[in-house]
This record gives sequence, structure tokens and C-alpha cells, in this order.
Amino acid sequence: MNRLKDYEKVIYDSNIIIYYCFKTKETKIIELTDITHILTEFLVKNQSKITVPNFIIDEIMNIDIPQMISEMIKSGKLTNMPKYTDYSFQFTLSLKLQKKFRKMQEKDWFLIEVYFPTKNLYKQIEDFFKGLEYHPLIKEFLRLKQKTSPIPSFEDIGLIAYSKQKGHPIITNDRDITFFCEELVKNKLSGEIFAQQDLDIYNN
Repeated sequence: MNRLKDYEKVIYDSNIIIYYCFKTKETKIIELTDITHILTEFLVKNQSKITVPNFIIDEIMNIDIPQMISEMIKSGKLTNMPKYTDYSFQFTLSLKLQKKFRKMQEKDWFLIEVYFPTKNLYKQIEDFFKGLEYHPLIKEFLRLKQKTSPIPSFEDIGLIAYSKQKGHPIITNDRDITFFCEELVKNKLSGEIFAQQDLDIYNN
């Protein structure tokens, strides 16, 4: 994690922000919430800022949080669950997560920047992913993502473009960004990309 100590700003994607907010007295996402809090505390201690483009905030705001909670319950990703997780429980937890998200946005170390990728840069990144059709690892990537196309979402391409234009590294667990991160950086289409799971969180 010391690889991050010299960066004045780092970029979180929507998943990392959700991991951070998913810490209430009742429950948290297994392992990921604690890891994200340790990471964030490390960055804040080193006077780094967490910065995100505004469309990532919009993406989170548009998430069906009760549905997300329901899917996490079914997949066993949440800890300290009550015996019965009815709609009332999911609704209450949803309100708490929204409150955590609002409080996070108020932190002086959390910055939101209005940003829209240039048409040229967006197309360059999109063309990069289109060109992966014959990459030796493309079948593995599509299988892992359960997709038929390698092209990421607007938010993912926009985040990569934001990193490229601002020079800040991205921290993410999204394989749409991390799987071909070396090629993205090598082709100068992005700043550094760090997969959260590869950071040495407990030794800093």
C-alpha cells in the first residue's frame, strides 16, 4: 500500500465507495468493508484526497439499494445478519447506507469534480477495448464478467479517461478496468490502476 503514499489524489470507483459506506452497527460486506476503511484511513493519514468525477456519484445515486442489499444477502456477502431479513430490515439498512454516503461526500478529503471525457479520448479507450477481440485472454475475461462484449460501461470508460487526463491513479476491483490495466497504462490511455485486492492492506 506504500505505493500510494506519494499520490496527492487517488480515484475511487463506485464499488469502493459502496464498500466504504457499507459499515453499520448491524452489518458490513465481508472483508471488503474493513479493507476499504483501512485503505481510506491510510490515504487520509498521508494527506491524500479521494477524488471522483460527478458521474460516479450519479451512478451510485441511481443504484436500487434495496435490490443490491437483497442480492448481497442471497450471495452471503454480508456479516452479522439477523435471522429474518424482511423488507423492513432492507429498507432500514438502505436508509443508513444513504446517510453514510451523504456523510462521506461532506468529508474534506473527499472531492467531487464535474468532468466529462473528451470525445477523442473516449473513442480511443473504446477502440482499445474493441480491439481486444483477438487478445489471448479475451475468452477468460468474458467468462469472468459473464459478458459477450469487452466494451465497459460509460462510467468505466469515463473513469479511465479521468485518470488519464488528471494523472491520478484508480483504485478498483472492477475487472472491466483491472483485467487489461497493464495494456491501458502501456498505451497511455490511463494513469496507474491498482486492483484493491492486490494492495498489501495490512502491511503499510
